[in-house]
Amino acid sequence: MEKNAKIFYEPAKAKYVYRLAAFLIDIIIFVILLTGVLFVLSKITNFDTHYNNLHQQYQTIGYEIYDEENDKYNIISSDDPNYDYVMELYQTDKVIEQEEGYINSYVLNAPLIAIAFCMLILEFIVPLILKKGRTIGMLIFHIGLISTSLIKVKSQQLFA
Repeated sequence: MEKNAKIFYEPAKAKYVYRLAAFLIDIIIFVILLTGVLFVLSKITNFDTHYNNLHQQYQTIGYEIYDEENDKYNIISSDDPNYDYVMELYQTDKVIEQEEGYINSYVLNAPLIAIAFCMLILEFIVPLILKKGRTIGMLIFHIGLISTSLIKVKSQQLFA
């Protein structure tokens, strides 16, 4: 071979088993990170305090009754003689309204924020840091992304 001859490598298509394994590793890492982010969000926002306040208020008005025999809480039954009174208290209680609003908002929004944050980190920032647009799973199995012109993926292509 000549000294000045350039050697070109034609990329081979990754086997489906490697792609699947890389995907599964990425999903496992995603779930672990997501769990951590949700835990941190719950601590930052004092979710447990709001949740406990709500249940304490439920017990105060008689909406929620602790069943010692089964070690669980039960919501008041419509057969209970105090049902109408308790439901009126439930519907007019400001603490319950405030805490339920907070908890409902958190339960709906926190997972969406955490998923978006984790996706940004694992599918955009990590591949930029690791170069060549590879996720952690792809790095482990030595597979990567290339453009249709067989050139490594640029940052702009990875973002798109």
